[in-house]
Amino acid sequence: MKILSKHKDYYDYLTGIHGVDPVLYYDRRVLPSLDLSATMVSEDILYRTPIYVNNKYYTVYKYNSKYYHTPEELFNLFVIFRKKGETSLSVVGESIIRYHTKIHADMWSTTHRQGKPFSMKKEVDWLRMRSKEHWAEKNDRPTTLNIDHRQPVLVNTAGGLRIPILGSIAFHKVMSAQTVYEHISEFLGWLNDNPEAPQNTDNDSKIVMAGFDKKTSFRHRK
Repeated sequence: MKILSKHKDYYDYLTGIHGVDPVLYYDRRVLPSLDLSATMVSEDILYRTPIYVNNKYYTVYKYNSKYYHTPEELFNLFVIFRKKGETSLSVVGESIIRYHTKIHADMWSTTHRQGKPFSMKKEVDWLRMRSKEHWAEKNDRPTTLNIDHRQPVLVNTAGGLRIPILGSIAFHKVMSAQTVYEHISEFLGWLNDNPEAPQNTDNDSKIVMAGFDKKTSFRHRK
């Protein structure tokens, strides 16, 4: 694979190991790149960033400038919230933890509703289970975004699609450099086997695409 880019990423070194395939070109200049660590976020708010790689998406969380990449790291984050006395945890309105629907009624009534402090003994198993469940819901899930936009790695931001600098969010904790490299190579192979359909550029089509009405805009004048 040959990489054309204005930035470096953590899997780039593998081109020196695997060599440059003259057929597989990954041009990261076609879209703006994004250093996700440089994005401005508010403190004490949990953010979720889906990363789209080869027709699947993976989720990285950010809370107070720290990233959470794995079920175990997400469990540690849940513990932080519970120690603060939180009884629910949401990301952009989507509930992740809601005790009154997830914990047995007796635990809710005796521990959480009365505002008693966090008890690791009572909650650790449930919190760990919920972290694994949520991780499974938000990782390694199918998507068509890559195929739709013909790009192997994407992040969808408020400003539009970007090519994320994966190393900026320690994405190696989610996926090794070798695995990312293989996914990109596989996607580039698919692109070669499935070229874009040629656009119809005849004269009539150009007129319509330019916003003219053929019946009224080009009448013969006497």
